[in-house]
Amino acid sequence: GNGLTPAEMGTLIHSALEHYDGDIETAWMSALREQGSGFRTQDSGVSFAKSLFVNYVNSDLFKQIPQQHDREVKFQLPIDNGVSFQGIMDCVYQKPGGSYSIVDYKTGAVPEELNEGYAMQLAIYGEAVSKMYRGAEVSELALHYLQGCVAKPVDSGKLQDAINLAKKITDEMVIIIYTKDEVKNSNIVNTVVKTVEKDGYVAVQVGYEDKKESRANKAEKGIAKKANTVPHQV
Repeated sequence: GNGLTPAEMGTLIHSALEHYDGDIETAWMSALREQGSGFRTQDSGVSFAKSLFVNYVNSDLFKQIPQQHDREVKFQLPIDNGVSFQGIMDCVYQKPGGSYSIVDYKTGAVPEELNEGYAMQLAIYGEAVSKMYRGAEVSELALHYLQGCVAKPVDSGKLQDAINLAKKITDEMVIIIYTKDEVKNSNIVNTVVKTVEKDGYVAVQVGYEDKKESRANKAEKGIAKKANTVPHQV
């Protein structure tokens, strides 16, 4: 059977892109091993995911990214009042002129209209890169849709909107934004909650779809146990 949810497909492809260093098969097998024994190579969903990965790394779009680029870049960007943005950037690279590009991989279909949340997300990434890379100029923010190998540039002027939204988060209220194509008929649960008093910042990790035990890694199983729930996609 298909056996892969959209979230699992995205995780698998992102892992393969993180491992990719010119050898498709090595990167793909590393991604499968990293995701656990629950992924069977004969599943149609796995085959489709691999085809997206292969087509993308062979595309002219991917070839615009230099081989030496930063992958899965973790960041924490403090704002104020104990609020900070945290995340992982898929791809950051320096262009020949010295400025930086940030690419976020998308494995879903290309939408007719981009969700504004993506612009806020990449604006945060841009601010994080300018801080982490010591005043670097970020000249390009883009979404790369692997279905069709299409690039969608993103407006960089949404940082203040993202900050304003973050400031609405209090101890009593958490605002969670997600797009309809990412979460459908989901059982949403809080799997991790960070508070200013205990952790020095505010954050919520959200699980929105049950994940098979066999496909959960050790950290995910530990988080689920602590939250008294089953492993979730987050």
